Amino acid sequence: MVFEMRNFWLCCFALLFCASELSAADYRVFKNDDGVELEAEVVSCVAGESVSVRRRDGRVFKDVAWSRFSMVDRKYLKDWAKAEAEKFSQADLDADARIKVTVLKGQDDDFNDYGDIDDHVIKFAPRVIIDSDEKDRTFTGVTGVLVMIGQGYLRKSEYVVLKRQEFTLDLPAHEEVRWTGKPFKCSYDPDYGGYRYGGYVLVLKNRAGEIVLTKSSKTLWERSAKSIINAKERLGYDREFRNGEELRMTYGLPGSVR
Repeated sequence: MVFEMRNFWLCCFALLFCASELSAADYRVFKNDDGVELEAEVVSCVAGESVSVRRRDGRVFKDVAWSRFSMVDRKYLKDWAKAEAEKFSQADLDADARIKVTVLKGQDDDFNDYGDIDDHVIKFAPRVIIDSDEKDRTFTGVTGVLVMIGQGYLRKSEYVVLKRQEFTLDLPAHEEVRWTGKPFKCSYDPDYGGYRYGGYVLVLKNRAGEIVLTKSSKTLWERSAKSIINAKERLGYDREFRNGEELRMTYGLPGSVR
């Protein structure tokens, strides 16, 4: 849509003070070559071609020809378009992100390789797969925290952190990104106890360190995600990961010596 001539600009100027809840900081007084003013905010801009603006009364004028603006305004619009493009290429993760997250624990129950038929030695090779369905936005500096949780074999009400691993990555628009964690083992025995796999919690944080997305193997743990990712290794917790207590034994935990 192209601008009307001078009468359009005069009409816009007369309506500058229409009610609006938007901040004045979002608006700019534009001028055409005749010096007629229009206060509006930029909605979108294709540098060198056209721009869409929104007046304070909410009316939007689409695809206004670039040539209808003064030289000073064109410089502003060029900078605006450049900054907007950078926003898309370096977006911060938010709750509206169109991403799909899959967690693979890579579990392999080999029992053991040292001859004790009662021992179950569980190997893990965790992976996280993130598929982005974003059209334009590339999320940068996304931090992930994956906690693999163990449940007591004899004391089933006791939960522990088997492994906590952290990673940082970028999520390009319309791409799949994979993270592979460090492999580890845990074990349990009918006589000694130990820990077997109980589930996982994964959180993704934005650049400010705020949790934006939570994925877990149990709904309960989504509500307790913050407590779980901050839980200390080699302490025992209840199902909601409250009040960590020193373990009676650490048999079967990663790094434990039998």
